[in-house]
Amino acid sequence: MGKLRLIHVGVGGWGASWVGITHNSPEFEVVGFVDLSTDNLEAAIHAHNLPANRCYTDLQTAIREQQADAAVIVTPPTTHARVAETALAAGLHVMVEKPIAESLDEGVRMVALADEADRVLMVSQNYRYRRSAQTVKRILDEGILGPVGHVSIDFRRSPHYVKPDVKWGDTSYRLVPDTSTHHFDQLRGLTGVEPVWVSARTVNPQWSWMKSDPVVSATMESNDGVLVNYSASWVSQGPSTTWDGDWRIDCEAGQIEWAQNRVKVRPKENYYTVFYPGLRERLDFADAELVEMDREDRWETLRRFASAIETGREPETSGRDNLSTLALTSGIVKSAQERMPVDVAALRLEALQRGGL
Repeated sequence: MGKLRLIHVGVGGWGASWVGITHNSPEFEVVGFVDLSTDNLEAAIHAHNLPANRCYTDLQTAIREQQADAAVIVTPPTTHARVAETALAAGLHVMVEKPIAESLDEGVRMVALADEADRVLMVSQNYRYRRSAQTVKRILDEGILGPVGHVSIDFRRSPHYVKPDVKWGDTSYRLVPDTSTHHFDQLRGLTGVEPVWVSARTVNPQWSWMKSDPVVSATMESNDGVLVNYSASWVSQGPSTTWDGDWRIDCEAGQIEWAQNRVKVRPKENYYTVFYPGLRERLDFADAELVEMDREDRWETLRRFASAIETGREPETSGRDNLSTLALTSGIVKSAQERMPVDVAALRLEALQRGGL
C-alpha cells in the first residue's frame, strides 16, 4: 500500500516542530499545510523547502483541492474541536495534539463525530512512546513485581517560553492542561492505574514569570485503592527532571525507579533473584535494559496512526481512551479551583451522558 495522504494543520508555535516529522514521515505524504498565518506558512516553506502550492490559509480549501486521507491537527487547544469537526465531516481520519479538547463536552462531541463518520480519532500522547516509558510498561506487564500499590511522580522544570522574561508574560502556557496531561496519560497507559478521585492545589509564586499557576500538588486514588502523589513545578529553582518527571512505583514485590531516562528495579527480597524463574535474565536490578525501539515519540505516534487507519483497529491513544485522561486533567483543575476533592469518574460519566455516548 502506498503512502497515506495527509493534511497538516498548524505550522506555527509547536506546530512548526511537527513539520519536519510529517514532511519526512515514511507512512504519510503531506498534500497540504494549513495555517491562518501567512508568516507561519512562509517560515515553514523556507525551513523545509515545502511546495508553496500545497500551503493554505483555509482548511476547507485544502480539503477541496487535495485528495487527503487524514489530518494532523497541531493548533491551539481552543480550536481542536472545531478543526477536527471540519476534518471529520470531510471524511478524514484525525490525529490531534494533546489535550484532545478544552473541555470534556468538546472531547465527547469529537469522539461521537468520529464514530458517526467511522473515522479514526487519535490523540498524540507521545510521552508513552519512549524507550524508558515502554521499559516501565514491559516490567509491569510481565507481572514480576506484582500489582501496583502506590505511585509518586515529581516533575520540575523552568521553561522560559517568552524571552526576555516578563512578569506574568507567559499567558498561553498552562502547566496542568498542557504538560501534566502527559504524566496523567503515562500513569494510565503504563501502569493501568485509573484514578477516580482527585484532590489538588495550585499556586503561583510572586516571583513567577508564568500567568497561570505553575505549581501543582495533587493526590489521586483509584477504585482498587492505588494512591498517586503528583508534584509539579514549571518555575523550579533547582535541578530539573526530564519532561517525563521522576517516578517511584511501589509494587507488592518491589519498586521501580524511573528518572533521567533510566529505569531501576529493586525487588523486595533478594530471594526472588535466585528462585524466581527467569527474573535475573529479564532485569539486572541496577538498571533495566531499555526496550529496543526503531522509532520513538511523535515519529511513533504517526506510525501508530497510520496502522490504525490501515487495519481499522482502535489506537491505544484513541479519542475515546483519551477522554479518561482529559477527565483526570479537568478534575485536577476543578479541584484546585474549588479547593475540594473531585469525583473524576462522575465527571467523565456525566459528559458521556450529555453527549449521548
